[in-house]
Amino acid sequence: MQRLAALKRVVFDEADFDGYLIFNPSNLIYFTGLPGNVSLLVPRNGEATIYVYSVNYEQARNETKSFKVEQVKRGEDLMAKIAAQVKEGGIKNLALDVLSVEGWRSLKRKTRGETSLKVNPTFISQMRSVKDETEIALMRKAGELTSLGMETAYEVLRAGLSEIEVAAEIEYAMRKHGSYGTAFDTAVSSGPASAFPHGGCTERKNWRSCGGVRTSAV
Repeated sequence: MQRLAALKRVVFDEADFDGYLIFNPSNLIYFTGLPGNVSLLVPRNGEATIYVYSVNYEQARNETKSFKVEQVKRGEDLMAKIAAQVKEGGIKNLALDVLSVEGWRSLKRKTRGETSLKVNPTFISQMRSVKDETEIALMRKAGELTSLGMETAYEVLRAGLSEIEVAAEIEYAMRKHGSYGTAFDTAVSSGPASAFPHGGCTERKNWRSCGGVRTSAV
């Protein structure tokens, strides 16, 4: 909620918008701490609303008390639901972190031109560029887990083990010590694929050379 309060100060008090709409998945996690959200509408006045599809609805309702949770049912128009909330909240100047051209046209059409839309991701990017103590601690932990994964790679590399199996050992070691997953797909490149260190993993078991191991824990 401190992050949300900080966003409101910048968007509403300094920039004079009366609503902010978030779609970027990492930004949604940053403000809500919940996976599976598709959008977050923050009005100047009233309660912020999380929009989630049915598969994540119960989890969102159970895990947050700080936001209103709006379910987007199968076949429902997300932009129409957001536009209705925008109208109900009297939002005339709405800023957004990101939106596709198709989404922009749809939202503009659904608000009937009564709401001014402006994409401005800098409000959040500037906030996120300054890390708090919790974020710094998590970054250190992620670095430690990634180092553990790389150490595991060197330990398990041997003839007869495929690239995929090595990648599995790396991710298992990181998971076992607290990783939530990886920031990108773990890559292990051997043999002719050594020339492509950013490649993926295959069933190759030829360990005459290993061109690269790439992973990152989160």
